Order: sequence, then C-alpha cells, then structure tokens
Amino acid sequence: MRNRDNELLFELVHTALGYWRSQVLLTANQMGIFDALAEGPMEAKQVAARNQSSPEYTERLLNACIAIKLLKKDDGRFSNLPIADTFLVTGRPQYMGNWIRLMTAWYGPWGKLAQAVRTGQPVEDPQQHLGQDAEYTRDFIMAMHDYALGPGREMIRHVAIGGGKKLLDLGGGAGSYPILLARADPDLQPVVFDLPPVVDIATEVIASAGLSDRIAVQGGDYLTDDVGQGYDAVLLSNMLHQEDRDTCLALLRKAHDALVAGGTLIVQAVFLNRSEDGPLWPALNTLILLLLYPGGRTYSLDETLELISEAGFSDLEVKRMSLLNAESIIVAQKK
Repeated sequence: MRNRDNELLFELVHTALGYWRSQVLLTANQMGIFDALAEGPMEAKQVAARNQSSPEYTERLLNACIAIKLLKKDDGRFSNLPIADTFLVTGRPQYMGNWIRLMTAWYGPWGKLAQAVRTGQPVEDPQQHLGQDAEYTRDFIMAMHDYALGPGREMIRHVAIGGGKKLLDLGGGAGSYPILLARADPDLQPVVFDLPPVVDIATEVIASAGLSDRIAVQGGDYLTDDVGQGYDAVLLSNMLHQEDRDTCLALLRKAHDALVAGGTLIVQAVFLNRSEDGPLWPALNTLILLLLYPGGRTYSLDETLELISEAGFSDLEVKRMSLLNAESIIVAQKK
C-alpha cells in the first residue's frame, strides 16, 4: 500500500474508532476514577476496591486512560495528568465532569443518528431533560453550567451592560452568565427566566455562589408566557439553536418587546459557516440538535444576523470569541 493510502487509511480508522476513545473517558468519569486519583497515586487494585470493580479489568481501563493521555503511571501507581486534574476532579474551578456525564447520557441518542436522519424527528423527548425527569434535568442543567463557565468568563470581557441596569437571561438555565456578570458588576440586576423545574436548580446554584440577594429567578415557558418588560439588556445564550427559524424569530421579537428603548440584545452561540460544512464543533452540534429537539439546528452567522434584523434590532456587532474558535457574540440595539 502506498504511503498516501496508508495515511488515508489511518485517518479513516482513527475516525471510525473515535467512540472507543470517548467511551474510555466517559466510563472513567462515570466511575469517579479522577476524583479517586486526586487523593494521590494508587495501584489499580486500590482504585478497583473503591469502585467494587474487578482489579484486572480496572487496570485495563486505567491503562487505556494513559493511552489517551488522561493518566500516567509510575512504579505501578496511577495518577492524574494535568488535563484530568484541572477539568475532571470534582470541586476544581474549571470542573467539566457534569458535562462529560451528560455526554454519557447522549451516547445512546448518537447511536440512533440514522433513524433521525431518515425521519427528521428527534430520537428522545426533550421534555425529559427539561423537567419531566428530575435526575436527567439536573444532570443536563449542571452540565450546561459546567460548559457555560468557560465561554462565560470570556464573554464578560466583551460585554459591558453598565451599572444599575436590568438584565434578563432568557432560557438562563443555572444562572451561569448572570453569576459571572453580577460578580463583574456589583450594581447589575439580573433575572434568570426558565422553566420552573430549571429555576429551582438555578436557585440552588445562585445561592451556592452567594448571590441570592442579587440575582432573581422567574419560572415560566418562554414560548408561551410573558417574560416582562423594562429590561436594559436581554441575553439569549446557546438556546436559539433548540428552536426552528419561526420560533427563533418570535423569541427575538419577545426580547425586543422586553427591552427599553435603546436596550441591548446579546446573542451567544456557535455558528456554522456559509456553506454549513464547518467549523467542526457547530457541524457536529447541529446533529445532536436533530437528535434531541424538534426543529433544532445550528444556524450560520448570516442567518442569525438576518433574524435579529428582522426582529427589529439595529447596530449589529459581532464579537468573535476564542473558545474552539466557534463561540461568537452578537450585540444589537433596540431602535
């Protein structure tokens, strides 16, 4: 086989086996291996004892974690590499374990991608993680909280709302962005609007951040309920992609109505390019949205700008963020 053919074959096999690699990460996270090793180096039999698992097969999993560069081994004792210690140990400032746990839950839907492509219908009811199943809802909201903190820390450097202003975070989940924005601006008055089971979780997260007296919550369905008025800014972060185009337009118009004259709209999302074949993250993201939400899809930047303009906003400005080179912020004004 020619060298070029070998390279192509390697690339094909690497892609085909991608889920093997991810399943090692998902399983190790699920079993609490990174938390265990945060206490210090351990032999496989010690990790197995904590998990009531087979020492032999636990060692196989730990060795696979070394192969995908999550762990290291010295004299038969395993320990976390910096990537695991930073992102996969409970309580760390940049903890992503909840989000990895959600990826474990979504492993099943990904296996039904052909079904969704053939039918154009999601393979599970989104209401399961939006209040119907309490445990799944908590896992989903806390996973989104983990994920939001990364782009959120960057977003607050790009967005200045101003002291004494009222902010509505529509579909705000755990209140991740209002927490970061409130810490950056002591006079900001944020309100998190989401479904009642979700704002119950947001109330806990906000309290744990010590901001219960600063951040209000409001339960409701943004599709059907009044979201209020008199806001200086409305934030729509990574939620328009759950909806079809007509619903996105209706939500943007609802945000427009909620703002005072001269108020600011902030939209954060990952955007497809014009040909809709990249970047990688939004191109894959649009498929998980197909699997989970009726009408859900990733939108291109041009489509989103068009929707925002159609909803009555002006002075649109795009601010590119660095995370995966995909997150962007659109800031617009109510005329």
